[in-house]
Amino acid sequence: MPAQKAGRANRFGSVPGTEAVWAAGDAAAFPIKQGGLAAQQADAAAEAIAALAGADVDPQPFRPVLRGVLLTGRGQAWMRGPLGDDEGAAARRALFWPPTKIAGRYLAPYLAALDEAQALGADAQPSGHSVQLDLEA
Repeated sequence: MPAQKAGRANRFGSVPGTEAVWAAGDAAAFPIKQGGLAAQQADAAAEAIAALAGADVDPQPFRPVLRGVLLTGRGQAWMRGPLGDDEGAAARRALFWPPTKIAGRYLAPYLAALDEAQALGADAQPSGHSVQLDLEA
């Protein structure tokens, strides 16, 4: 097999020239390293892996949308980068849901359920079932 640069993944997280290697986050060659983008890369890779394993899913490619919250002396400013024809936005209210530090389609609901279980003192772990979220806007 020819030598590959580590992490040169396609938009589905698959590393060309390998049979079953995917990359996301710090393991992927992408110019911006940010938890939310890493979660989006992982979502694309997870869907591609699930489809390869026979799951009835339509894998969607990684389409980076940078999201963040700027903490100011007057509160918070929510920001979202461009997606398609949308040029992005900034507002004093949440521009994405869930309004968490890492807004991944699958990771954010899991972390929220884990936080809730810990707050209630529950020993049970969240099931990790996916929840469809509106991360397009």
